[in-house]
Amino acid sequence: MSGADLGCLLERVDPCSARIVWHLMWEGRAHLADLSRVTGLDHAGVLDRIRSVTNPLSNELYGCDLLTFSVCRADPATGGKVTFAWWLDPPFAWGTAAARRTLAEVFEEDGHLVIMAQVGSSLRLTGRTRSPAGTGCWG
Repeated sequence: MSGADLGCLLERVDPCSARIVWHLMWEGRAHLADLSRVTGLDHAGVLDRIRSVTNPLSNELYGCDLLTFSVCRADPATGGKVTFAWWLDPPFAWGTAAARRTLAEVFEEDGHLVIMAQVGSSLRLTGRTRSPAGTGCWG
């Protein structure tokens, strides 16, 4: 299974849950504070999305959890020890060029478009905006 296979899941989850998955697809792992920053949700909100939205749907579609928590795990990219992090499990890794075919996801949220796109490493972000009050997600 590859990152490209996650399209079905990404189409069915809410925008905040999709941001969690996208972040982990790029990073492979993240601490709860990172996921909170990416979504604009508090820690409890992030955990709720993982436990009640993303992993149940992943189990329904693929027969296993998409996101797992580890107290201590070796980062396959660096070999370093990573503690207390959420991981995108290996069957869903973006390890091949074929897995990176999906270039963008577009969501409509309260009359606004939210675009998440795969970009080259040379892109430089200069600013960020917050979505309308009460949505709890970064735009």
